Amino acid sequence: MNSNNVVQATEDRVTDAAARTAEKAGELAGAFKAHVAQFKEKASDLSDRLRTAASEAKDGLVESGKHTQERLSEGLDRAGEGYEDVKDNLGEVVSDLLDQAATISEKVSGYVRANPGKSFAAAVAVGYVASRLIRSRRNKKS
Repeated sequence: MNSNNVVQATEDRVTDAAARTAEKAGELAGAFKAHVAQFKEKASDLSDRLRTAASEAKDGLVESGKHTQERLSEGLDRAGEGYEDVKDNLGEVVSDLLDQAATISEKVSGYVRANPGKSFAAAVAVGYVASRLIRSRRNKKS
């Protein structure tokens, strides 16, 4: 073999190796592009799912807040109604007690006018008993 043939054979081998390398690089670039496209697609899908989940979570929290607010409002309304009922009932009880006190006061006044002697004697007796009770309490404290 002569040197021209050796050089030509070497050039052919180098050219062939360069062509195979370029082909392999093209294949790798295509595979890389495919992986990048898959990655982008998966990232986009994940992003969409995250947005959906966040939106659903937000909607759930808003709905839960509205439900809680409604329940609190209903409870406050019921408490207000209960307060009004208690106030009305208490007003009636106080009114009845005042009427009864007025009736008793009228009866006592009528009895005292009709029986002044007995009333005076009863007042003296009540005063005597009250003074004894007060004195015995003072003695116990000392």
